[in-house]
Amino acid sequence: SPIGDMDAWAKLDSKRKAIEIGGEVIDDGRHVADLTGLITPMEDKTWSLHIYPDSFNLGFLNHWTKSFLHDIKGRGSGHVHVFGRDKLTWVTAEAKPHGVSMVVPFTGVTYYIYDSVFMDSTSIRFPHHTVYDKEKHKVRLDAMVQHTNFRDFSYDVNMFAENAIVLDLPNSSTAAFYGKVYGTGDARLFGDEKK
Repeated sequence: SPIGDMDAWAKLDSKRKAIEIGGEVIDDGRHVADLTGLITPMEDKTWSLHIYPDSFNLGFLNHWTKSFLHDIKGRGSGHVHVFGRDKLTWVTAEAKPHGVSMVVPFTGVTYYIYDSVFMDSTSIRFPHHTVYDKEKHKVRLDAMVQHTNFRDFSYDVNMFAENAIVLDLPNSSTAAFYGKVYGTGDARLFGDEKK
């Protein structure tokens, strides 16, 4: 899912030997983000871009999460800082989701998230969240997805469910098992995108 079209500008700041940049992102005719930044190509070869999403389509995340999360839908608002030096890049972010859902592929369960998500250059964190299944049962969640520059993902998810949907797989000719299962208890899902 594309994130929209960008209308951007750049201006040379000769005193600071830097390039100032700014702009906005438009998605389907709607303003969804502002951005400002600074590039210093001569002195310390750094760059910094601040993005302020406001109801930004999060579907673009499916590209990176396809091995452990499917069908991310919804929008988010917050602050993203992408910065670097030479060819090294770092990211920090805090995003508040709006109507966000995602599917855990090996269980088939859709979860809805409302708490803020935190990201830095090596991880995406869901600390002490309450998420909901499609029947609005609460699941307590503490999760971390680790990565190396958005590659080589691994995940560690701790959950506590009380009479919540824990398996929701459709019947198919290739299914070893299928159906909807409710459960109560603790669970830990961990691994990486290769396993």
